[in-house]
Formats: sequence, structure tokens, C-alpha cells
Amino acid sequence: SPPEVSLDKKEYKKVQGLEKLLACGEVPSLKACKKLSVKGKVVFEAGTTFKGAVSIVNPTSDWLTLKAGTYEDETVNLDAENVDTKSEEELKEMVKKLQVEAK
Repeated sequence: SPPEVSLDKKEYKKVQGLEKLLACGEVPSLKACKKLSVKGKVVFEAGTTFKGAVSIVNPTSDWLTLKAGTYEDETVNLDAENVDTKSEEELKEMVKKLQVEAK
């Protein structure tokens, strides 16, 4: 039987949202998927496979990309995976270096 697919109504009610979700031009493999839930602004990378019950969550207001791969019976929180873990000091140092190189 086909998988139960639940898309965030706020983001995917219009065609533009669906086009953004599938911007890579490839629909993810859902052959072994029972349930897929997408909440928030998500872009699927080509080569994505869903198996079992998978939930993708993006609590931010930005469009975030779900990296290609196989996702099985899990909840993927894009915010947690895409957050830069560098400290503020490291980031300041990087900015200084870039400013020096740009001169």
C-alpha cells in the first residue's frame, strides 16, 4: 500500500512550496516507506530514500536541505544538524582572517 505522506500545509499548500521541496528534480524513494512527515521548509537532495516511518522537522524560518541518504524509522531535526558548532571567538577569528585576505 502507498505510504501516508503528511506535508506542512503552511509551506506546501501552493505549487511553489512543492517545487522547492523537490528542487533537485528527483522525487525521493518511498518504496519501503510507511509514513513520511515533513514540517517546515525542507529541500530534498537527489538520492534520498525513506524507509519505515520518517519525520523531517525544520523549526527555522529558512529553507534547509536534507542531505542525500537513507532515512529509516527516525525523526530528523534539520536545525540541530545544520547549526554551526563553532564558538563565537572562533567565528570572530575567521572573520578577521577573511577581512585581512580581502584587503
